[in-house]
Amino acid sequence: MAKNIKTVEIILTCDVDNLGKKGEVKIVRLGYFSNYLMPQKKAVLATEQEKKNQAQLTQIKKEKRTQKKESKKKKEKVLSQKKVKNKRMRAKINKK
Repeated sequence: MAKNIKTVEIILTCDVDNLGKKGEVKIVRLGYFSNYLMPQKKAVLATEQEKKNQAQLTQIKKEKRTQKKESKKKKEKVLSQKKVKNKRMRAKINKK
């Protein structure tokens, strides 16, 4: 006869070896959560509110990544324009 193994759904608050990365939702044994993950603040119970909070954090991170990419593209564009301008200036100086 099989034992009744109690499990809980958790959200990882940091990377845990052999389990997952920060922000992932996992199902683990209750003892593993209550004796190891929770005391070390590596995970929280995956309540509906926590899942919503995690979804919001994920959305914010995506938006920040997008903003970083856009600003990087703008900087690269400005730098390339400056390089072209510098080449033109050098060409004018060399002609004189």
